[in-house]
Parts: sequence; C-alpha cells; structure tokens
Amino acid sequence: MEELLARLRGEKVPYFLVEGDVELVDPGKYPFEKHQLPLQCRSMEGDLALGFAYTSGNRSLVMPHGGGWFKAKATGIPSGVSRPILKGGLLTYRLVHALIGSGDVIWRFLSVDEAKNELYWMIRVKELGLPSTLPVGMGVYRDVHVIELRNRLNLFSYLSRVGDEELFRDFKERSYEVDAACLFSMETTDIRVDELLYALLFPRVERILDYKECASYLRWVGSSCGYNLRLHHDQDILHGTIPKPPGVMTNSHLANHLIDENSTWMTDYHMTSESSDRRLKRIELYCLCHLMIPLPIAQRIALSRFTEGEIPLRRIFRIDMFSPEPMDWLQILSMREPLPAPKDQSLRLVKVLIDGIEHG
Repeated sequence: MEELLARLRGEKVPYFLVEGDVELVDPGKYPFEKHQLPLQCRSMEGDLALGFAYTSGNRSLVMPHGGGWFKAKATGIPSGVSRPILKGGLLTYRLVHALIGSGDVIWRFLSVDEAKNELYWMIRVKELGLPSTLPVGMGVYRDVHVIELRNRLNLFSYLSRVGDEELFRDFKERSYEVDAACLFSMETTDIRVDELLYALLFPRVERILDYKECASYLRWVGSSCGYNLRLHHDQDILHGTIPKPPGVMTNSHLANHLIDENSTWMTDYHMTSESSDRRLKRIELYCLCHLMIPLPIAQRIALSRFTEGEIPLRRIFRIDMFSPEPMDWLQILSMREPLPAPKDQSLRLVKVLIDGIEHG
C-alpha cells in the first residue's frame, strides 16, 4: 500500500514537532509524545524535531503507523508563499468570507470548534456503525497570530505585494491571537476515490485496462459510495452541506470517500450536521454524482437525473466546494436537453459510475 501511495503523492514532505495541547480518544494510536503536534510551516525558530510524511489534500499528513495509516489533518502546508510561519509564535491568516468550508477559515488549519465538531461526529458515526475513519483525537496550537483578509484572492494578492519585512511588520501591527486546531485519525488507506478516476484520463489507457472490467468496478465503487451516503442520511446525518446563497458549500464529493481493495468509507466531518431536510439530502446526492469526478460531462449527466423541483431550473447554480457562481442560461437549457448517445468509453464509464451512486 505504501508503494501505491508513494506513486500517487510523490516524495514525502517535511514537518516539525511543536508544543501544543493534545486531546486523545485513542492514545495508543498517537505516534508522537502527548505534548507534541505536527506542523507544516516555514520555520524561523531554532532546533525543532523534523519528520517526513506523505501529503494528503495539501494541508494534511499521513504516515504508516501500527499496521494502518495515521492521518494528521489541518497541520499547515509544506511549501508555497501562504504557508504558516513559525517566528515567535505561529503566524497565519484568517479568511472571513472564503468560498470554501464553512466560509470562515484559519488558513490551512481548523478552528477549535470545527475540530471539536468533526471529532464529535467521527465518534458518533463510529458508534452508529457507519462506514467512516477511526477517530484518534485532536490538537490545539496556541499563540497563533492571524492577519484577517476576505478570501483567497485577497490573500494571494496581498502576499504578492509584500516582502518579509513588511509582512512581519503587518503581523506585529495588524494581527490578533487565536487558537488553531488539527485532527487525528487512523485509516487502512488514504487513497481517495477521485484519485482512481484520473487514471482513466491518461491517453491510450485502453491499451492496459479492460473497459468492461473498469465499468463493473466503477459500478461497484459508485454503489458503495452512494450506500455510504444513504446510511448517513438514514440517520439524519448530512455529510456537510451549508446553504450559502446563491448556492451551497458542500463536503459531499468523491474526494471525501476513501477506498481500499474491498470497501469504501467516508471521511472529513468538519461540516457535518444533523438534519431531516430531504432537499439537502438530495443535493448531497447530486453533488456526490458529479463533484470531483474528472471525467467529461459528469455534472450534465448528474443534473439530468434530478427533477426541477429538486434542482429548480430557474434557480439553478453550480454547486461546488469553491464557487457557487450562477450558471449561464444557455448552459442550463442545454443540460435539460436529452443526453447524446455515448460516443466514447469515458462517457459510458461516467454514466456507469453515476448509475452505481444512485443505486447505492
């Protein structure tokens, strides 16, 4: 499994071990000292313990541990202009109108409330016997100083204009102190369902893959992921969908379903909530049917499976993780037209995958 993960994620990335508060529900599965937290950052401090792990979704780390994979979620990022800085405290940014997550984020970390919410739901869904990751605990970084910005566009625009001297002066004059958090879990694998689908985009992949076998496999994958979501909905648990006019922010997509040789299960519960709202459940299914599916026209196929009462024609919007921007009217009309007959294998595979999700 490590060889496969190494091929998917590339070289390991560095992280430091820093002092922090650790709250564990399964202490035996935590690989560090009980006062240490992993942190991906640019360090301007003295000697710090240094380790290496595989990246997972950029802000998270995974490493082999105890016969499985230990994941530390929301621990900063290892590179780039926006990575946190360790300099007399932890320096990062707060985006108060971000089109991601809940909309108010501590850049590349969780808020303490988000971490507590996710840990609560991870424990609860495990108690209900639902397919999900195993909770280990959470950590809290203290002495975190943030500069407040509106969104990611403002963040990167700001960082492109300032050098270190001005940046550190702004942190001294403009920042305020918050607590940031990270989350710990154990998995049998960290391979996400959407990562498998990218393989089908490689040129001439049909020379090494049998498409009939691929179709059977994708039907099973889709059915398994759809079943995961239905089991949660049967307990009135939303994976994570928040109305944000004119669209919604959602966690319901195939990148939040993990897969091994025999099963799939759900992960990422920081936006999870309890709700019996049937329309939100249908929106989560609609999102699962097309978000993070890199194969062609997945959204159009998904939209054709839902009624206008569920996804109203006059109020249609693109539902995705980042930008709930209105769709072009002609594009909406074309989506409601009959779908063309499948002309290539990838279109057939998308339909098979979505058929499986709906069946599940």
